[in-house]
Amino acid sequence: RLDYVVVDPVLNNSNNLAAADRGRWVPIRPGTDGALVMGIMRWMFDNDKVNTDYLGWANIKAAEAAGEPSFTNAGWLLIAEDGHPRQGRFLRGSDIGMEVASDEQYHDADPYVIATVTGELVAAESVMMPAVLDASRVIELGGKLVTVKTPFEMLRESARRFDIAEYSALCGVPEEV
Repeated sequence: RLDYVVVDPVLNNSNNLAAADRGRWVPIRPGTDGALVMGIMRWMFDNDKVNTDYLGWANIKAAEAAGEPSFTNAGWLLIAEDGHPRQGRFLRGSDIGMEVASDEQYHDADPYVIATVTGELVAAESVMMPAVLDASRVIELGGKLVTVKTPFEMLRESARRFDIAEYSALCGVPEEV
């Protein structure tokens, strides 16, 4: 038997009639779905309910060798420096001195970059080990010091911007739900 929850501002017959004995309605303020999702993510990060083993696989070959069906970019490095012209974009091999033809820079032949457990920055496509998800660091790009982080770190920071009580107050869903 499947129990389920319907999160919707309005409970109507099409949402809950099919399995009323196993369903539960949780009202939410209209337009606050994002706050609910961020609150759920905050809870997952705070309670170690994120599958970091899976999230570290940075290419399909390594992921499949580990028995995973796919890879993620959660460990690829992003340029996180405020005001940098490429802020929010992935760090590429050409950024750190990997040989890439000039007409291929920032295209498919220019690899995404991860950090390994030894701290080395390498092409994501070339490794058979998981990327380090907590890889925040300052590197030199074009003669300037620039902060890079993983999407995993950026999402965790974003989810922790508010606490569970604040997310609950925003969306109207009680904390205990």
